[in-house]
Amino acid sequence: MMKSNYILFLCLSLSVIGLSQNIENSKNSVYLDLAGIGGFGSLNYSREFIEIGLFEFEAHAGLSTTKLNDFKTKFNPQIIIPFGVHGTFGNKHSVEVGLGSAYISSVRANDSYEPERYSTINGNTSIGYKYMKKKGGFLFKAYYSPLFEQFQRITHWGGISFGFAF
Repeated sequence: MMKSNYILFLCLSLSVIGLSQNIENSKNSVYLDLAGIGGFGSLNYSREFIEIGLFEFEAHAGLSTTKLNDFKTKFNPQIIIPFGVHGTFGNKHSVEVGLGSAYISSVRANDSYEPERYSTINGNTSIGYKYMKKKGGFLFKAYYSPLFEQFQRITHWGGISFGFAF
């Protein structure tokens, strides 16, 4: 009886060890976006939420600033928060299509020449190339991303990204 319990325990232990060595695909990434929806540069986090074969869908959010001081040289930063979703198709080399927005909080002069904060939202779409190994590591993206400034005017824009997937 004791010997059969020992063998059962050993078999269960080996199966758990075998399962724990199964490495999952990376679902998170952190990257620096140069240009793109965050202005001239933004730090972003992305999380995969659906994977169906070669298709993956991710949500992302970031943070950027372009001006730290207002027109009176007081610390009053412009804040840009890009966010959206991406769909990719492929393995290590893939095509990426995205849809998103950016919340922008800036300071400008009001009628009495005093700093006044105002907010806008811009939209964007993107299509481009993404390099990332499924198990993680180095990440690179290059894309075309027209911006819809306050959803009234289109500006042709693009960006490149460097980062790390884990």
